[in-house]
Amino acid sequence: MFRLSVEQASNQTAALRVARSDTHSLLVKTAWGGADPNWGRILAAVGASGVPIKPDKINIFIGSQLVCRNGASCRFDEKRAHRHLAKPVCDVRITLQRGDASTKFLTTDLTADYVRINADYST
Repeated sequence: MFRLSVEQASNQTAALRVARSDTHSLLVKTAWGGADPNWGRILAAVGASGVPIKPDKINIFIGSQLVCRNGASCRFDEKRAHRHLAKPVCDVRITLQRGDASTKFLTTDLTADYVRINADYST
């Protein structure tokens, strides 16, 4: 399970739209399923949310580790981020630096096993 926090949004609606965009992104879900700390996919899903953002203000954390600073790459321990994403419960946090609104969202990853299980039967 993934606990996604979206913080510092301009309003509650914007926070929810960003959270939904990230938690519904198949590219984000497959990265998380592979424990891949691909912050670029998370940032792309923020951009795809339709919420006005300033990419150079966005920070992304995996666990307690900052993996994207001001919309750009920063040094982080990739192995540590991978280990965090491989845990049964993981935390990912996005700060938009646009206001005081925030939201929390729960979601799951998307693995090959999930696709296989759900493709093997007809309803």
